[in-house]
Amino acid sequence: MKTLQIFDSSVLIPWFRSGAYDELVVSALQSRRFLLCSVVWMELYAGTRDRTDKRELDRMEQILSRINRIITPRAGDFYLAGQIISYYSRIYGAIKPRDHICDVLIVLCAVNVGAELFTENAEHLQIWQRILMRSGQKLNLHLVSRS
Repeated sequence: MKTLQIFDSSVLIPWFRSGAYDELVVSALQSRRFLLCSVVWMELYAGTRDRTDKRELDRMEQILSRINRIITPRAGDFYLAGQIISYYSRIYGAIKPRDHICDVLIVLCAVNVGAELFTENAEHLQIWQRILMRSGQKLNLHLVSRS
């Protein structure tokens, strides 16, 4: 069975805007490995520039909903995300939770379903990956960049 794939907004925004990562994203869509995390979905809607952007996202949401490819954090993930951010603050120094909560929730969605997570955001997501590893959870993180 092929591993499921989640793309964070650092990958999907350039894909929507310029076709960056087209081969990677389209391959995941065609093979039905693509999952859209609802937190990423929120970030995509927040970044829409006009009605055309919104209509494209609406269309994609309809398709992905129909084939059950949208996942969302579990209720307990919000509790766990708070604990993870608190742990980080105790070990590495204070951070603003609002700047990291979405990333942590996306990471937890990927862990929950055993999906690969694709991101350009290496700096932050590698930190969350290391923290999860300490608690025995595995995040399969793939760092990508536009060449």
